[in-house]
Amino acid sequence: MNLTFQGCLLTLLVDKDPRMFYQKCPLCPASSIVNFSSREKLVQHIKIRHRNEHGKILFNCALCQNASYENYNSLKLHITRKHGGKEQLASSACTSSTSTGEAIPCSLPDDELLSVLEEAAKSYMSVDQLLQLRAASLLIQLRDTHCATQPIVNEVIVGVAKLFDTFLDILQNKFSKDPNEVLTTHEIVSCIETFRNQSLFAGVETPTELEKYIEREEGSLKPVKVTVLTKDVIKNNLVRTIDVDYGYIVPFLPSLKKILSCPEILETIENPAPVKSGVFTSPIDGYFYQNHPLVKEDPKTLGIGMYTDSVDLTDSASSKSGVHAVTFIYFVIFNIDPKLRSCRRSIFLLGVVKTSVLKKHGYGEFLKDFVAGLNQLSRREGVNFDIKGKTMNFHAIFVCCCGDNPASENLGGFKESHFAKRPCRHCLVHREDLFKSFKETDFPLRSMSSHNQQVAEVEAYFDLAPKNREGIENPSVLYGIKRKSVLMSIDGCDVTKCLPQDFMHDTIEGSLKLEICCLLEEVINSKQLSLAGINNRIQIFSKHFGVNKPSIIEMHHLENRKLRQTAAETLNLAYMLPFVLRKKTRGGVMSVCKEANLKCFMMRLQLLDYCMSEELTYDDVQKIRRLTEKHHLLFQELYNCAIPKMHYECHLNQILLYGPPRNFWCFGFEGKHAYFKRLLRIYRCFKDPARTFAQAHQQRLCGLMLLSNKGVTGPFLQSSDSLGAPMNVKLQSLLYRSGLLNFYPNISSDLMLTQYKIASYNGVKYRRNQIIMIVKSRKLPTFGEIVHMFLHSDKLMFMYKPLSTDCCDNSLNAFKVRYCVDAEFGIVAACDLPYHHQIFLIKSSSTNYVVAPQRSFAHSKL
Repeated sequence: MNLTFQGCLLTLLVDKDPRMFYQKCPLCPASSIVNFSSREKLVQHIKIRHRNEHGKILFNCALCQNASYENYNSLKLHITRKHGGKEQLASSACTSSTSTGEAIPCSLPDDELLSVLEEAAKSYMSVDQLLQLRAASLLIQLRDTHCATQPIVNEVIVGVAKLFDTFLDILQNKFSKDPNEVLTTHEIVSCIETFRNQSLFAGVETPTELEKYIEREEGSLKPVKVTVLTKDVIKNNLVRTIDVDYGYIVPFLPSLKKILSCPEILETIENPAPVKSGVFTSPIDGYFYQNHPLVKEDPKTLGIGMYTDSVDLTDSASSKSGVHAVTFIYFVIFNIDPKLRSCRRSIFLLGVVKTSVLKKHGYGEFLKDFVAGLNQLSRREGVNFDIKGKTMNFHAIFVCCCGDNPASENLGGFKESHFAKRPCRHCLVHREDLFKSFKETDFPLRSMSSHNQQVAEVEAYFDLAPKNREGIENPSVLYGIKRKSVLMSIDGCDVTKCLPQDFMHDTIEGSLKLEICCLLEEVINSKQLSLAGINNRIQIFSKHFGVNKPSIIEMHHLENRKLRQTAAETLNLAYMLPFVLRKKTRGGVMSVCKEANLKCFMMRLQLLDYCMSEELTYDDVQKIRRLTEKHHLLFQELYNCAIPKMHYECHLNQILLYGPPRNFWCFGFEGKHAYFKRLLRIYRCFKDPARTFAQAHQQRLCGLMLLSNKGVTGPFLQSSDSLGAPMNVKLQSLLYRSGLLNFYPNISSDLMLTQYKIASYNGVKYRRNQIIMIVKSRKLPTFGEIVHMFLHSDKLMFMYKPLSTDCCDNSLNAFKVRYCVDAEFGIVAACDLPYHHQIFLIKSSSTNYVVAPQRSFAHSKL
């Protein structure tokens, strides 16, 4: 059987009945029920589905003799190289015949339409059973062959069901065009036959088709390649220029325009929240943003933040560790409502570059577009964007850049190592004086005016010939500056202030881990508790602290001062330790720590409470300064050790400039990295991972925006609020119905109520028997235990059992509570809760304690 195309000849090596040629694909399994009513559709099917099936298909070039290929792409490449152009497989040029020359009919006999019924009869199954078998086959192959997770399988089931319903609606619409017309069986079969070879995924079946569809319907934001180093090579006797060092960026202004077209984002920007004087809740409340001249003229000015971090794509223990590391550059809009800004989608990609390239060439070329766009937005005339057919003018300023210390110092042009003579990017402290004081005013702070002069000295020094540098002190070593930062090209940017310390890296993964190691080592050396006993007690108390349970601690972790815990696990471990390091004595329960060590650790927990608060005042910042100095001096006295990150914590006055540290810590950005790490496991591509990541992310962004704009899904940026499986019950059958009737006396006892076992609101998961805060007070907060969750007036409501708060136990950093006997149940809406964070109930020594990490009422306990 031969099929001739323009430019090539396709030979099918099959021994099938010629009459089956246009009904079924001769290369598909006999159980296949896919039929083809035309030659063109069969050819298209073979090109897509069987192009790489070696031994079954031979692709021959009609312009050459004896040029055969088993791979379709090889034939395309051959024709492009040898015949000066790509082949065109025009359906009008297709002819077919049997080996005897007998013409093959192009229409199906009526009896062939019963092939599915015949197959079902041969397999002794009903049509319904056959359909169920095919469905099971698809799911089994997805799960077992392609290792699809159950959520993916569920998405396929739901998606196919929706597609099938849509197809039935189309079919029904075609049958019911004329209600007075009576269709014969033959007409109905013919109508169905027109749909037989149409794919439900027509037009979006291949990745290229899907990308073109998204680009046509929504537009595209394709990454752009930026080359910083090339070289000439000789290939096929020709000199060619190839790219050596390069990266990929997303054009800033087109990306910003696309983002601002989202209604929920534009709504929060056009209606900024009121700012309370002296109260800091976000970077928009900070002194830098509020005192900027452009903001005073236009209160809707966008506050742009940036984040950069390097991610190693390989195992840290492998031989390729660090070789494939890439650096991601993101930007955020601080004007977005914090509830929406907590969504990972609110972190937008700015660029992806190999880390080795950035270390060699710096950020200059890769952030040139970002800097130019920001400078346009920071001018008085601003930038006009066409949003939904309406021309709107926008202004923007650069607020700050988040990141760990090496990334921030590299971006700022400072020395990256803490062994540098001037290791701090905020002050000019000498390395030898790093731990002599922990009071910021004791160190000369860097300023933009002096920094410009120092950068000029560094550049002038390196412009000198090496022989002329003899006898001149290197200003790069003297000032701790490597180069001029690209951020200095942004109008109004102070590079000595715009790189705030990251609370997650400096405190949680730095000084907090160090203090935990020192404290545990002190307890073990005092023979009060063994390491095995500590680990055992940690596992017992871990059940109260959610999913981030601390890992097993080994002795060499403590000796090397390297605690093998994630940031979230370290936080839980810190709040758990006061309960772990206690034992029963004749006089009651007491801590096994020495009084001074326990006092130092309690001061550390108080600092955590302050720095993780959602709302801070000027007085709170002064308390943080005093408490930091007092704690660090006591820590040095007790353990005789310190790390540079303890000095960096002295510069937490950045709260006055940019708001509470939790608004720009790296937890959310680290979560964004998880998306790219999942992509790597799927693609397994190390040839050009930066391009793979950038393209995949931008295609995903445009696809999600398309679904949002078409109304298929909800808003592009939406909170993580969700409800579990609903359960409809009658009010009269509820155990706690009396409490509901007290609050809603007008409802009927026969009312069907929808209740939930689990719900998520503001990023916090709630379930029965969980503790919530009812009243936040400067004295003692009031807590309750959830007994029932339901919807009322489209609001998530909690019925709770009130708890009585007796006192705040400073030795445990927790509140002592007890259940109230015969107390009336209360009801509160989730939106009215004063505190939206996880709260844990711990029972220790027959006493109930409430531990509320990340609390925003820290100052009530001091």
